[in-house]
Amino acid sequence: MVESMCRRILVSLVLAAGSASAGTFALLPALAGGAVAQAVQLDAAGNIYLAGSLAPQSPKSAADSSDAFVAKLLPDGSSVVYFTILGGSGADSAVALALGTDGSATVAGLTGSSDFPVTPGALQSTSGPSFVARLDTSGAVKYATYLDTLAARIALDTSGDVFVLGSGSPGGSPLIPGGNAATAGYVVKLDPTLSKSLMSFAGLGGSAIAVDQSGYVYLTGTYPVDVTLPATLGAFQTTVPFYLCAGDNQIGFPCAYEYVAKVDPTGTKLIYLTGLNGTYGAQPAGIAADAGGNAIVAGTTNSPDFPVTPEAFESLYAPVIPPPPLIEGPFFPFIPPPATGFVAKLNATGTGLVWSTFFGGSALAAAQQYVAAGDTIASMSVDSNGNIYLAGQADSSDFPGLSGTPESCRPSVTQSLPYVARLTPDGAAASPTQLLYGMPQIFYQGNGAPYAAGTVAVAGLANGAAVSVEHNGWLAAVDLLAPSRLACIADAADNVQLLSVAPGEYVAIYGTELAKDTEQQAVGRGPLDGVNVAFGTYPSSIIYTAGNQINLQVPAGIAGSAAATMQVTSTHVPVPLDESRSLTVVPQQPGVFLAADAFSTPTPGLAYCGSSGIVGVHPTALNADGTLNTCTNRAAAGSAVTVFLNGMISGVAGAVPAPITAQVGGETEVAVAVPVTVSAEANGVLAVNVPIPLADDSSAQISLQAAGVAVREPTLVIWTRPAPADLLDPVPALGQKRVER
Repeated sequence: MVESMCRRILVSLVLAAGSASAGTFALLPALAGGAVAQAVQLDAAGNIYLAGSLAPQSPKSAADSSDAFVAKLLPDGSSVVYFTILGGSGADSAVALALGTDGSATVAGLTGSSDFPVTPGALQSTSGPSFVARLDTSGAVKYATYLDTLAARIALDTSGDVFVLGSGSPGGSPLIPGGNAATAGYVVKLDPTLSKSLMSFAGLGGSAIAVDQSGYVYLTGTYPVDVTLPATLGAFQTTVPFYLCAGDNQIGFPCAYEYVAKVDPTGTKLIYLTGLNGTYGAQPAGIAADAGGNAIVAGTTNSPDFPVTPEAFESLYAPVIPPPPLIEGPFFPFIPPPATGFVAKLNATGTGLVWSTFFGGSALAAAQQYVAAGDTIASMSVDSNGNIYLAGQADSSDFPGLSGTPESCRPSVTQSLPYVARLTPDGAAASPTQLLYGMPQIFYQGNGAPYAAGTVAVAGLANGAAVSVEHNGWLAAVDLLAPSRLACIADAADNVQLLSVAPGEYVAIYGTELAKDTEQQAVGRGPLDGVNVAFGTYPSSIIYTAGNQINLQVPAGIAGSAAATMQVTSTHVPVPLDESRSLTVVPQQPGVFLAADAFSTPTPGLAYCGSSGIVGVHPTALNADGTLNTCTNRAAAGSAVTVFLNGMISGVAGAVPAPITAQVGGETEVAVAVPVTVSAEANGVLAVNVPIPLADDSSAQISLQAAGVAVREPTLVIWTRPAPADLLDPVPALGQKRVER
């Protein structure tokens, strides 16, 4: 029975035929020393520039917890041209980066060092909370200065002058007419040698800055709703309604409302200041300016009434709006509608929109009781042709640009995926979106919160190439225009997309025209009806093929390798296939075979029985009598259930299972694991027998560790019922709790 069940699971995710996929991406090698990037830029040749922080190899003091760095990499990330460390005896980190036309790199960041290496003639040679430095083409520091503000972003003009956006206001900086001293925003313009302040003003700040060819400064940020927006006369938007937005049963708090401002080159005149919001506000992620003085702004909004234009790419708010929350006492948690991205272009005078569009899907996974999640834009950049690169987090299976992506490779209720996309300069069309598989933010926790926040920065070129920096420092090189028929590789147990494989792991490859449309099944090693998948020199055991899917077992021979090239060939298709993917090899990456209802839960991170939800995901599990564990067929408390792990053993028959431990009801239990014979040649699945405490009479939450490695699913939910009467001891044994019905 177990053999047939596992076989059904492995071949159950068959795709319908789809259009050709497009785009490729690869993770770039990790930076040396555990360096984590926070900013990225690309030059015209595609060279990659990064800035961020890393732990010092030889700390200069107890406070020296981090150094700033700037690095230049070749376009494919294979070699480091230079890696320059900036730091003193305190904590230093780089937060912003800009490239000059002369090949120089300018970086700004925060410093806690009184001995930061400033250069002679610097604007400020004594300590300050921030620094600005300029590196030449070899990575050597030419100029560096302290700055008496908290630097957040920088921009360069055509002369190489540096505009620094920060918070706080150095003494003597005038309040710009129309600005607000309460915002503590600040902009300073430095000369190319970082020795002079050419202009500064206070009263306007924000989260992003841009400078156009004429020296006009563009700013965007958010303001608290209890501060009146000092919009200029004739501005596009002068007021917005006041609503409370809150999350997760907290007292309501104001929404974030966005503003966009334009300042003349002298820093003394406010050209315009306008709101750019719907009822629930908006959060900007980036700003740029075109040759006509128009401002391009991108970000995230929860507002269905965010201002968009009819001819734009997406003129209708796509997310499904959850029902309004219940009112609880004098305060209530007001949940805004699901988030979606937006991109807008304001005219040069700030009086109207050139165009404006939403950028997101229906966010069905986010229509939940607790958290209004959804699709986000976390970063934006504009290439030399005016194309707008966007990066962020996608929750929606119908996210823009995924029409050629198989359903099993899209975001779902079990996982949210980072993405890179590109919008045309007129805001009317988008390229295919590239999802970034294999990132660590996979399974949702309770209340729909994914493990990680996603993208930090993105930079793109006119040829469709881009580099995205993720929150944990991972770097993804993307080519949005490269044709590919391989869409993604997924674990056959839980459909989590992979960039690494373990020996003996069962995986599914999804794509377009991978094999004959008719289903083919086999047990054996090597090709199946014209389809062959090899990992280096090792052929895989192909189990199942259909038009857009190949199921296989990763060969055991790759054990001990650091990486493997997966080569996929298929000859019995209209156009023969021959493509490869580079994958990391890991000793094990345990994932649990999930039940069908885990993929259809109405709330990410919760398993449901009727209208009742509990944090976790429901696995395919067998009760003690061999029947499937379901909401209506529960395991008895005090009995045991069997769940099934993939990606844990070498694939060689007779391999000894790794030790499995289970956290059940707050206590550590030893789980018994035995291999499951899936084929005559290999054991690729572990059956794990997990005891259920007597105290569990409705559900049990289980966390598994296999050989010290946490199973991918953080919490498993088993549906339970009270123990039989003969198991209820009126006098509890030592260490056992009394169970009362």
